[in-house]
This record gives sequence, C-alpha cells and structure tokens, in this order.
Amino acid sequence: MDFFLQFILSPLLIIVIGKYIDNKYERHRIRQQEERQAELAKEQEIRATLALVSVGIMSVLRDRILQSCRHYIDKGSIESLSLENITKMHDSYKALGGNGLCDHQYEEIQKLPVIE
Repeated sequence: MDFFLQFILSPLLIIVIGKYIDNKYERHRIRQQEERQAELAKEQEIRATLALVSVGIMSVLRDRILQSCRHYIDKGSIESLSLENITKMHDSYKALGGNGLCDHQYEEIQKLPVIE
C-alpha cells in the first residue's frame, strides 16, 4: 500500500508543483505585458502632447514673424538685433516643419536697410 501511495502521489505532486509554477509564470508574463502596454500608452500620450506643443509653438512663431515683418516693412528699415531675432524665429519655425507662409515676408525684411 505504501508503494502504491508513493507511486500515485509522487507524479501527482510533480504535476501540482508544475501547474503552480506555470500559473506563477503566466501571471508574471501577463503583468509584464500590461506594464509594456501602459508604457506604450504613456509614450503615445507624451508624443501627442509634444506634437500639440510643437504646433502651438509654430503658430506663435508664425504670428510673431508675420507681425514683426509687417511692422518693419511698414517702417522701411530694421535694426540689426531685430533682424537677428526674426531670423532665429524663422529658422526655428522652419526646423519645426513650418511651411513657406513666412518666407515671403522674411525675404522682404532682408531687403530692408539695416540700422546699427
């Protein structure tokens, strides 16, 4: 009888331990997968926010460039520091993916007499 119990219980014990380990591993794998999905969702949220910030900055730059250019074109001249500032804004606007909307105005102020 002792041999019979040992013969039946030993494989049963191995099966139970194996199932326990499988279950632990599966829960760990699912938890890792959920963490990865949460990280990806957070990364997508950050990218979406950065895209919105980029569009906002481009809009502000475009407004400032066009407003500044119109001011100096109407004035008929431009100070060197103002030209430098507008150039930096224009370069940033283009680097962020800005289109050619500001290019014509920017080209016009480059033709203006520069006041030191």
